[in-house]
Amino acid sequence: MGPNGNSIMKPQTAKRLTNPGMAFGRTLIGGVAGVSIAYAFLGTVFLYTLLRFGYHRSLDWNFLPGPATVGVLFAAAAFATYFPAQPKRYLPTLGIIAVFSYCAWMLLMNTEITPRRFKGVEHPAMYFSEAVVMFGPPIFISLMLACDRVYHLRYSSPSE
Repeated sequence: MGPNGNSIMKPQTAKRLTNPGMAFGRTLIGGVAGVSIAYAFLGTVFLYTLLRFGYHRSLDWNFLPGPATVGVLFAAAAFATYFPAQPKRYLPTLGIIAVFSYCAWMLLMNTEITPRRFKGVEHPAMYFSEAVVMFGPPIFISLMLACDRVYHLRYSSPSE
């Protein structure tokens, strides 16, 4: 018993809802892994095409936005998985983000907010509007998914 007749107990600590350190590290690892996987695939296709057909116009460096998009998908899934204090499974999170990003890409690509690529015109590897269209949906969906998981973690009972 304490001096006032109260029992001496540690005060209740609030449960931890987020884990930003783990989320940052795993997001970085997820992004690097996604880019590595995409470049390994493209390197394999590049070598196959080069060995089979010789140099071809399709082997130019215009395919660079693809690996970056895969890296953003993997990094967004890692963030949404590991940002809440109780991490979820990675592959279902990657699937959710990939499906909803694909749907968003189809909607955004049909609005033609990105410039058309005409033959004979020198274009940059990626316009800013294309970067927003390609990288925006996975980032937005991962933020919404992480917020939803933190919300459910906050208002769930301890037995769940």
